[in-house]
Amino acid sequence: MAKRISIHTLRAWRLGQGLTLDAAAAAVGTVRQVWYDWETGRRRPGPDALERIFLITDGAVEPNDFYPMPLWRRALEAARAALARKAA
Repeated sequence: MAKRISIHTLRAWRLGQGLTLDAAAAAVGTVRQVWYDWETGRRRPGPDALERIFLITDGAVEPNDFYPMPLWRRALEAARAALARKAA
């Protein structure tokens, strides 16, 4: 079984939209319990569900939100993004 992680981004998005678990689940073609398991980190969405979540949230919830990422990797990504913005 996968290690449980906190999935707060998905829940925050759903609550911000005023959606129930049932409504959010229906929007991506799943059921309430599966969505709840995603929110609590008991389960991770598969590739198709990750894509649907990304689309219905207009990118507010990304696939990386479902996987723990070491702090150094986040810092590296932030530095790369800052360099890309400066170069643009």
